[in-house]
Amino acid sequence: AIEPQHGANALYQVVLGDYLFEAGATITAINAYRTAAAIEPSSFWAHRNLGIALFDIGSYEEAQSSFEQAVNLPGPDGL
Repeated sequence: AIEPQHGANALYQVVLGDYLFEAGATITAINAYRTAAAIEPSSFWAHRNLGIALFDIGSYEEAQSSFEQAVNLPGPDGL
């Protein structure tokens, strides 16, 4: 079986972002969350966690936009 490339997997990017954020690598985590959101625009977790990371660095307007995208999605049942 051929394994999917992790870089193209939204869930992988969200989990990577979570790990990086917890490790204090917020900018790199933001990049991972943005990648996840680009791969899977309907990912509640990508937008929510991106908002948290952006808020953490003081990018409040961008954070608000991410939070608004998250709350307009059906819910955290997917990614």
